[in-house]
Amino acid sequence: MYKRFKIEMEDPGSILVIRLSKGDNLIDSVQRILHMEKIKAGYFTAIGAVDWIDLGHYDVEEKKYTSKQLEAPLEIASCSGMVTGFKGGHVHAHIVVTDKEMRAFGGHLNEARVGATCEIVLKPIDAAFTRTYNDGVGLNLLTI
Repeated sequence: MYKRFKIEMEDPGSILVIRLSKGDNLIDSVQRILHMEKIKAGYFTAIGAVDWIDLGHYDVEEKKYTSKQLEAPLEIASCSGMVTGFKGGHVHAHIVVTDKEMRAFGGHLNEARVGATCEIVLKPIDAAFTRTYNDGVGLNLLTI
């Protein structure tokens, strides 16, 4: 379960500061928050720790993802992403995590389970972005 603090800002909107708890799924939690807060678009950054992660890497030439799962205590060195109303609340994020030997692993964030905690700052944008499939790349790209 997550705890959230909403900080009211002057125009154009607000910033949500969210703390996820041990065992929460990062992507699922952000999608639930988008739905509950009726957020159609925005961007976020996150720090914290995970104990399981599914990373993806997209090969543009072959038009397919490969994935790698890691199960270990990992520090979130960097995580940022975009959220859109695509498919009812789409989260597109990239992440870099480090292990206890300070080795870094990064890529597309498919999913992660929070280890100790995860702190997210989410900035809603007053817009209605979506994604449209692009044959040349083989991905649903941001439509602006």
